[in-house]
Amino acid sequence: MEAFASLDIEHGLCLPNHALFIGQTMSGKTSLLMELLQNPQCFNPPPGDIYLYYSQWQEGYESLEESLAAQGIRLHLRQGSQLTLDDIQAKETQSIYIIDDATEETASSDDIAKITTDARHKNASLYLLWHMLYTRHPASRTIASNTAYYFFLPSVRLTSQLKTLDTHLGYKGKLVEAYKMAIRDAGDFRYLFANLAPYCDERLRLKSQVHDTEHQFVFLT
Repeated sequence: MEAFASLDIEHGLCLPNHALFIGQTMSGKTSLLMELLQNPQCFNPPPGDIYLYYSQWQEGYESLEESLAAQGIRLHLRQGSQLTLDDIQAKETQSIYIIDDATEETASSDDIAKITTDARHKNASLYLLWHMLYTRHPASRTIASNTAYYFFLPSVRLTSQLKTLDTHLGYKGKLVEAYKMAIRDAGDFRYLFANLAPYCDERLRLKSQVHDTEHQFVFLT
């Protein structure tokens, strides 16, 4: 498989759509998310509000809040991981709800699963940061099936799980091959982006460097 620089393709993560950032500890999940959030041109349309739920305060939150405010985007910082559909307000503009570093809490939550089912009607997208793709919890299967965007970051255990997803998608090994190529990249962010939205061109589902709207790469399927 070869990676081709993408030229005349649609840029931006369409909202509302849910996303999973998957990788082991210290793989760069939060750093990649911060990079995306600080570049609203990565989203289509840009969000009006971002709600970030965290377990540990990070110094970068204050600078992120300032950067977003300068672009007319409101950042709401909340400690914890508890979120229900009733907590999400329906708005005319798009909102992104992020729960960082809470794999077990969110993957086992029926409330989170319900959000992935119904939140799009409120113009809300849910972004979760997980350590693994598959867990033992039934709710995680609902969450994964309702997720359009996957960011696969370096992880020792992820390759075996991607083989299962590869088989499910009928990619005949191309998903795993693209992942191995993407994480070999020498750039600041190493990841494979999989777009499983139903409207995506089948040839353009696997990409890397989507945080850089000028220099994305596509792994043709």
